[in-house]
Amino acid sequence: MPEPSPNPGADSPQITASILGYGLVVAGWFSALISLIELNNPPWFVGMLLCITGVQLYGHAKRRKWWWRLIWSLLCLPPLISPPLLLLAVPFLLLAVSLSAPRPRSGEWIVTVVAFLSFPAMIPVPGFIDYRARAIQSEAKVGLEGIFAAATAMYADRETFVISDINQLGYTFSGTQQSYSLWYAVHGVPTMIPLPKGSSFIKGPCDVTTPPTAVQVVTTATGFTAAAKGNLDRDATCDEWSINVHMDAYKLENTLNDRAR
Repeated sequence: MPEPSPNPGADSPQITASILGYGLVVAGWFSALISLIELNNPPWFVGMLLCITGVQLYGHAKRRKWWWRLIWSLLCLPPLISPPLLLLAVPFLLLAVSLSAPRPRSGEWIVTVVAFLSFPAMIPVPGFIDYRARAIQSEAKVGLEGIFAAATAMYADRETFVISDINQLGYTFSGTQQSYSLWYAVHGVPTMIPLPKGSSFIKGPCDVTTPPTAVQVVTTATGFTAAAKGNLDRDATCDEWSINVHMDAYKLENTLNDRAR
């Protein structure tokens, strides 16, 4: 008959550390997932650091080798590489860590089961991100169609689309948070339509205050090309739209589609 352990509570700190490590891994993955949906808010590296810290804490508590910790820490990087890898890696990471334990604790299994139950809920995330991007792009369409209406009304009075001051266009933004900047040519120079007082652009890695690069913003007496420039995701590539107008006919086009990248 085995002798009782001289210190029954000796494993308690290790158990606590391993379960805490599990919690940090889960928190890190979900933080990275939110950063994909909410355009880098919170920043993606917050989730990566939480995940790596959790793996290291668990590995230390279980006395794993340095190479074991390195391999599992690398699985904290898929959100930086590709969103589909995030969806595939998190449950396998937690399951493998749990199965590699000599004596998996009930708390560890609970966290693993929760991760697997959340996996089906994460499958629609790429589709949701695409749907969200489409919704943001509708703002560009509405803005450019608003410029068309304002410019057409101005043309009825002035018989030209050429202006010497951006305020002559007569277009104003609606709302306080704008995803896209709108551009119209003044004296042949692309000019951003100013925001009303109290309104601002939604911050992102794409600089929407610089002129569009995928289309030339111009005006003539009988037509014009205006543009919209905005941010859809957490890369530095902007999403650009243009509207080309000649008299009463116009063409609305996604000249630089950031959603397809």
